[in-house]
Amino acid sequence: MRRFSPLSIGPRRRSAVAVPNAWFDSGLSGRRWPLHLKPYDDELLSSWVVRLSRAYGMEAGRFCVSVWRHSTFWSRDIDKGIYPEVLEGLIDRTATPLPRVLNTTFWGYRSFPAWDLYDNGVSPWLLSIGLRGRRRHRPWLQYCPSCLYDDDDPYFRRQWRLMFVTVCPRHRCQLLDR
Repeated sequence: MRRFSPLSIGPRRRSAVAVPNAWFDSGLSGRRWPLHLKPYDDELLSSWVVRLSRAYGMEAGRFCVSVWRHSTFWSRDIDKGIYPEVLEGLIDRTATPLPRVLNTTFWGYRSFPAWDLYDNGVSPWLLSIGLRGRRRHRPWLQYCPSCLYDDDDPYFRRQWRLMFVTVCPRHRCQLLDR
């Protein structure tokens, strides 16, 4: 009798790409992924996606191509925009409620005073990722090294993308961007 991997539908395959695709396409239940990592409080969508990719042992770009079937995932600011195919995929596959998924984007800051500008594509209070082609040309994400060190599972916070947040409220140290 053939043995089956608990994470695949059929016999084990030798291809390293085939097994992860089987995980993403079906998982154990047919819809949910075997690993249901949830976003942390104030975690950026991009940070959550990177944590998911690492949990599956994949590079983030390859993970996104496997899941969403397009290579343009990282050529846009996924933290800033609302991309239904990305959010719906995460809701379905990780069993995470819509409000929690939306709060990984800047949609959670709807009451922010500059939201009207943000709706028009301008976000003066957010650090721009500086995309030109597929390359980032400027620092776009600040971080607190102490927070990342203290986290059991390090992640990047939404507040670190806000232009006016330059000091970590918890550690009272200046945020770094390189």
